[in-house]
Amino acid sequence: MRRIKVDLMFNNDFEADEVLEMLIKYFKIKGIKNIVGEKSFIQYEECGHDQSPPAPCKILKRLEK
Repeated sequence: MRRIKVDLMFNNDFEADEVLEMLIKYFKIKGIKNIVGEKSFIQYEECGHDQSPPAPCKILKRLEK
């Protein structure tokens, strides 16, 4: 089994949405594996860490398989 973890930050909403849509398409058609107690997922967030004062991330979308 192999695992990939990725955390990408974009300044441009269009680019972030474009990457998310590509990942969702792949996620839906491929045999993504789950093991007991863990699910494969894609989570799309709005990050407030660069604000003053810093704000927590807000989950905009989460897909699990």
